[in-house]
Amino acid sequence: MNLRGIIFGSTPCNVPIEFRLHSISRPQWGDLELRREHTVSTIMKIDLLWFDDCPNHHAAEVLVREILKDFGVDAPINKIKVPDLETGEKTRFPGSPTVRINGVDIDPTYEDTGDYTPRCRVYLTSEGFKGVPEKAWVTDAVRAALAD
Repeated sequence: MNLRGIIFGSTPCNVPIEFRLHSISRPQWGDLELRREHTVSTIMKIDLLWFDDCPNHHAAEVLVREILKDFGVDAPINKIKVPDLETGEKTRFPGSPTVRINGVDIDPTYEDTGDYTPRCRVYLTSEGFKGVPEKAWVTDAVRAALAD
């Protein structure tokens, strides 16, 4: 007897998930494995823009991955290297690191200045100037993307 089906549920952060059973025969119940798939992974677009001389883009990537994991989201991070002004202008690069979720900068106070020269970005956080964005900003941006 083969069983197939889909079980729906949610993570502790109320992120919808689906579990799929793939042709599991009765004798294998002891080895039952459920593959968790997130419907949000194909909806959410995450960009990390950076340039080589930035000492903070690795920390920003770790922060984003940690928050995605907290929400149970398995979405790829598109790492976009900005080596020159031409690429900076094409991507409207405000500095490194820049995190965008669904095309929106995660810094709620961000204003486009029109200067896209590759350089380090400094964020004015609740703890002063930092080289990475606040965790709360990334969390809020992910939450907003999931709500869309």
